[in-house]
Amino acid sequence: MRDVVAGAVLGIPAVNHITDQGIVTSLELEQFVWLGMTYGAWFKLGMGVALVLLVVERGLSIWSKLRST
Repeated sequence: MRDVVAGAVLGIPAVNHITDQGIVTSLELEQFVWLGMTYGAWFKLGMGVALVLLVVERGLSIWSKLRST
């Protein structure tokens, strides 16, 4: 087991350098997760604003129909 770990510790950075950052490290993966959470949060925020605007528009249209009758 110790030989495998030693080979991985030396081999992964070498392969990463040869493949021009082709291996995703744990730090890069963590950054991708944070970006994904940020994009998801922005999407949810936009959908919430759209929902509020839709409710307001429907409420105003119902109010104007009730006032005209």
